[in-house]
Amino acid sequence: MRNTAFIICEYNPFHNGHMYHIEKTRENGANTLICIMSGNFVQRGDIAFCDKNIRAKSAVDHGADLVLELPVKYVLSGANHFAFGAMEIIKETGMSGTLSFGASAPLEDLFRLAKRSESPETAKAVAALSREKGITYAAAFQKTLAEIEPDRSELLSDPNNILALEYIKAANKEKADLEYFSLQRTVLHDSEDIQGKYAGAKYIRDVVYKTGNLTDVQTYLPEDVYHTLLQGWIHGDLPSSKTHFSAAAMARLISLQASDFAQINGVNMGIENRILRCLMNSSDIYTLFDSVKTKRFTHARIRQILLSAAFGIKKTALDRKQPYIRVLGMNEKGKACIKAIRKHSSVPVIMNISEAPDCEEKELDALCGKIFDMCRPSPKHKAPEYAVKPYVL
Repeated sequence: MRNTAFIICEYNPFHNGHMYHIEKTRENGANTLICIMSGNFVQRGDIAFCDKNIRAKSAVDHGADLVLELPVKYVLSGANHFAFGAMEIIKETGMSGTLSFGASAPLEDLFRLAKRSESPETAKAVAALSREKGITYAAAFQKTLAEIEPDRSELLSDPNNILALEYIKAANKEKADLEYFSLQRTVLHDSEDIQGKYAGAKYIRDVVYKTGNLTDVQTYLPEDVYHTLLQGWIHGDLPSSKTHFSAAAMARLISLQASDFAQINGVNMGIENRILRCLMNSSDIYTLFDSVKTKRFTHARIRQILLSAAFGIKKTALDRKQPYIRVLGMNEKGKACIKAIRKHSSVPVIMNISEAPDCEEKELDALCGKIFDMCRPSPKHKAPEYAVKPYVL
């Protein structure tokens, strides 16, 4: 199915730029479009603005045929694991096709950077620089590239390019049968940029949380998405409460010891001891993020570490294959895709968490669903993950 396209996404929330991306992916020849989307918690290490079912509905209503959930253990473990987890799901579909993403760098530059980063010599130089200067791997990689690729090193200052680079590297590593379609992005991921009817998801979230008024961002949302969000607002489904989330996360974190934090992916250099010291002097999770941050451990990385710790996601979880694929939304074509995937996949494709085999991932999904539900303006369910079924158009 070479005319199948995959989009790895968060849609937090779904806006005009996302709709444009889907439209352009269709124009590029995609007959079938499958989205791999994060759930109720997102890669920047935070709770999603609205639940995954609302976001999946928006995607299907605007051209996605099938939305599959990207497991939270990958979402909260950095760009490389985020990309690997999505690629694992894509391979399980058994479909070849095109990976569509937004980036500001030309594809040929991304391919060149991917090849450079996969070089053993480059990897060795980056690791040495990171240790010597006490800086993050990403910063060390950019500095190393500045020496060997001076005309391209600045491309890594754009988060869109970093994610795109990780997608290509993950696809190469997994030997995924993919082509690539890169859409030139002008409004950057997690930026404050506005261009006409286009605004980044971060800007949209920040405005709504600041003003408490959804109409202030109506211009940047497809009309039906705006009304879906408005209905969710009226019924107490959104926006998720950062205050409630902070309290829930802090309650779980203060029960942990240094040995617990040491089992979380990305924890090294004694950062677990710093976390414990800062934890005792922080009144909320967002203050804790700021307090723990260092030159070596970026704000984003700290957020991912602390949320992984709060949910009990150990680094060993990343060594295990995801034991099931969960469907969040579909149309009629998507239903046909599910039948094809089930014939190929080595793991079950499920509609509800009750269908999942008993495992740590199932317990994790149930926990994340419960915490998210507690953070709605009006909590809905005793066991929310068991109450929700995929959206069907």
